[in-house]
Amino acid sequence: MTPQKPFPEYKWRWLSTTPTEGLLDPPVLLGVLRALDGLDGRPPSDPQLSVALATVQEDTKTDIDLVRSPERNLIRNSGQYWKGLGLLLPVDGAIQLSEFGRRVASGRITKDEFAATVIREAVLPNPWTYSAAARAPWEGNGLQIRPLVTILQVMEYLRETSAREGFLTPHELVQIVIPLAGERVRPAIMSDYILEHRKGRLSLAGWPNCAEEANDRRMAREFLLFLARFGVCKQTERQDVQEEKFHLREAIEASQLIASGPTLYSLQPEERHSAVATTADSGLALFIERSRRSIQVLDRLGQRQFRKRVIDGYSGACFLTGETILDVLEAAHVVPVEYGGTDTLNNGLCLRVDIHRLYDAGRIRILPDGELDLDPIVKDSVNYRSLPAQVPLPVFLTAEGVRWRFTYL
Repeated sequence: MTPQKPFPEYKWRWLSTTPTEGLLDPPVLLGVLRALDGLDGRPPSDPQLSVALATVQEDTKTDIDLVRSPERNLIRNSGQYWKGLGLLLPVDGAIQLSEFGRRVASGRITKDEFAATVIREAVLPNPWTYSAAARAPWEGNGLQIRPLVTILQVMEYLRETSAREGFLTPHELVQIVIPLAGERVRPAIMSDYILEHRKGRLSLAGWPNCAEEANDRRMAREFLLFLARFGVCKQTERQDVQEEKFHLREAIEASQLIASGPTLYSLQPEERHSAVATTADSGLALFIERSRRSIQVLDRLGQRQFRKRVIDGYSGACFLTGETILDVLEAAHVVPVEYGGTDTLNNGLCLRVDIHRLYDAGRIRILPDGELDLDPIVKDSVNYRSLPAQVPLPVFLTAEGVRWRFTYL
């Protein structure tokens, strides 16, 4: 079949019409969110926010000008990133975090749970970034798409054909997936079209152009970038960004995302907690964490030396429990290598295996003064009641790294 546009303006736009891809980097996205936390009701031009954003910009080493100016402040110009993700309420002229945003900012929803929730619940048209006029043709055609779920399902079907084929490019997303999604074609069939096109047996001549304007391809690529930045996909960069390959990581199963019912962003605040819990229970957050761990362990050289260096530095004992059985001790990075962390003792914690898992998942967080911030799941577990409320940080541990981790991950 040759698909047709369901309406002339049909395209995939999720967040901003003028993309700033670096805002999807987790430390930047979460750092700005935490800078906004506590400023409810204040205007985006508030001087206190400017100071906080300057700190985020310096700490994350982003090349994005987060501070800008009162006339071109970040939230006024790029606030759709936080509004479209359900973190900020769509209120003009004032900062107002949603209940979801407050829970993410406080760490009560971990980074992986946040990613899992967004993946599972994001819809087009996005009710928090589309105007009523922009939503009208979608609603008139009875069309609603879960773009991130669709992308991952397509990748999973491609991977089932061959591990080598389990990727999607921005070009294929724009040229094949988006047009077919407008015709409500199932992801399994989309993957067949992609494979036929890769084999040279499918011509796209006559297919609709769903990226007519200058930024349309960049807006579509942001769906793939979000998946890559939050550890769901592996991005293979190319000089032509439209030909980059986004591979679904082995531990991720798109089948975990199948869900029906109202989306997170359409729920009332008191209902969102159970929606987040449902997403966490789906197992996707755990898959993301496991996938990241396998990358850190298998893809990097020097991991064995780092473990020995850290265990020796902590005298062979877990930093939080005192466990001394070497078989269950691991070295944890305070600042992950992907964000500039080093394989040195001053960036390492010696942790028991299960404590390490909880630390990486964000369920155990360490404040700069050594206080432990425990997720309610950990706090309520009988197995972790003996964890200390506060620990003295070793003199060799970089305090700045502890602060960075707590603030940006």
